[in-house]
Amino acid sequence: MDAARILIVDDELSLRRLMRLYLVKAGFAVEEASTGPQALAALRRGHIDLAIVDVMLPEVDGFEVVRRARRNSSIPIILLTARGEEASRVAGLEIGADDYVVKPFLAHEVVARVRAQLRRARGFEDDADVAAGARPRGQRVDGAFVGQEVHLQPEAGAGRRHQVQDRVRAGVRASRAPAGQ
Repeated sequence: MDAARILIVDDELSLRRLMRLYLVKAGFAVEEASTGPQALAALRRGHIDLAIVDVMLPEVDGFEVVRRARRNSSIPIILLTARGEEASRVAGLEIGADDYVVKPFLAHEVVARVRAQLRRARGFEDDADVAAGARPRGQRVDGAFVGQEVHLQPEAGAGRRHQVQDRVRAGVRASRAPAGQ
């Protein structure tokens, strides 16, 4: 399973290096861009799971990157900026950003926010699944409520099995019957 890919967009090389260090240490794959056009090109290429975008970028600012990204993408976007005033934060969230971090910041906090956004976007409760790039969409797992049966395909893997086992303990029966039976 590939690691979740994080795009860091900032014109400050030292900040990109710092964020790369912490994100890679946390198990993420990292791509970088230093301008708005580079960020938009990376997003068009795809395979990005979350973007951290500085508001004050050369050529195309971070707000415009978010606006354009939202035209055809729903990946989580965290805006990063030195602008701490309320109007700027609200504007960023209203144009489609999922979170807003004001500089200076703690790198550990940004990593925690990345994990939280990916958990929400992917529907996971487990950070190990988030960092590992697990993708529940497309896997053949039948959802269930307490008291209903859960059917897993053999390829669902051990990561999914422990979640089902937890639900079984809560009263859900699990079986390995093929889906649809």
